Amino acid sequence: MYLIVFAHPDSEKSHNALLLKFVREKLEKNREKYQIIDLYKEKFDPLLSKEEWKGEKNAQIEKYQKMVKEADRLVFIYPVWWYNMPSILKGFFDRVFTNGFAYNFQKESTFIKIGRICFGWALGISLLYPIYRKMMPIKKHLKGKCALIINTFGGFEQGPYLYQNAHENCTDKAVLDFCGIWPIHRVNWYEVRGEANEIPENIQKKIEQKIEKMSC
Repeated sequence: MYLIVFAHPDSEKSHNALLLKFVREKLEKNREKYQIIDLYKEKFDPLLSKEEWKGEKNAQIEKYQKMVKEADRLVFIYPVWWYNMPSILKGFFDRVFTNGFAYNFQKESTFIKIGRICFGWALGISLLYPIYRKMMPIKKHLKGKCALIINTFGGFEQGPYLYQNAHENCTDKAVLDFCGIWPIHRVNWYEVRGEANEIPENIQKKIEQKIEKMSC
């Protein structure tokens, strides 16, 4: 089961709307089952209330958590703004991927803690990410799922390198992988400006290839 999370204000005539339509048609052609969460159309409130933060149940959140739990392949379609996700998607992660549902903190062993500190000082923790991601004291409840992220950028392809791939660090590593979703596939569409007419052929092929290769 695929779950598509769409985070753009215009799901009808925007570039992101074209992407959503293309992905839906591809899945239907492959006879794949899927569900869609259109955050703007469903008027999702990204703000975490005090009551909800204290543990009060919310029917919409429970519905979304059920959809996430049922899916083994997640597809996120959204524009990159200021090299991050739109605030409505950040709110989705804040409210849906909660402690207890998506992950739980665990006690870190003394051995791992000492090794992390020593090697972190010597090499820099970012270089150790592939190793440390497996050693983090986190119970990842969303293991067995994989994701495809399709992003649009108004800027040039050099931008992400200039800002240390901030958009990937925020979503891929700090949210999805943190909760056990892996591998994470990506398609980035740059210089997306003006009227939304069609998806470039090379972007279409990349999306098709990523969907075909999605395995969890």
